[in-house]
Amino acid sequence: RWGLRYNRKTSMEGSNQEKIKHCFRQTIEACERLESDKTFNGKLKFDTKEIQFFINDRGIAPNTPELSKVVEAELKNFSQKLWKEFELIAQEDKRQRLGFNLKTNDSKSLDQLKAIL
Repeated sequence: RWGLRYNRKTSMEGSNQEKIKHCFRQTIEACERLESDKTFNGKLKFDTKEIQFFINDRGIAPNTPELSKVVEAELKNFSQKLWKEFELIAQEDKRQRLGFNLKTNDSKSLDQLKAIL
């Protein structure tokens, strides 16, 4: 399955909600640039009904049940602003990075999501 992954290697200032919002906005803007690129002749369209979120630094965010609950609460709080209904599925394999898959049937365009942010 094709998608776009935003990866940031430097630390960020701000609250967890501000950090999630920043990363999400950057991803939306990259998707918009790709969708409008003439190379794809309008054939590239990102599906916003499934989003994968993970924290890339296992040193500051190990995949533990305790931290997973904290991150899940932050993601739920953020996601409720964008979608009416959604499901967050935790990455349960502790050998993998702390992450979640968000799935929704509430399809929104990139423009709609960006406007909400």
